[in-house]
Amino acid sequence: MTENINTWKVKSLEDWEYWLNSELTKAENVYKEDPDRLISSYNREQSHIKDYHGRELLELIQNADDAGINFTGESKLKIKS
Repeated sequence: MTENINTWKVKSLEDWEYWLNSELTKAENVYKEDPDRLISSYNREQSHIKDYHGRELLELIQNADDAGINFTGESKLKIKS
């Protein structure tokens, strides 16, 4: 069965809460079974933090550009401080 890509839009708050708790339980079980994986994930996250430091705005702009890949209208960006 192939799930429609937009079904996330019709999920209830309870559905999302169930899904999130299920995912958290899966992750907890993985880390309990293999603590080295927790350390590896932590180290990877620390590396990402260093890599993205100072690039936050650029990354947000890039994410917006990626999200609009099929948008055919005019694109504008306004940065206000």
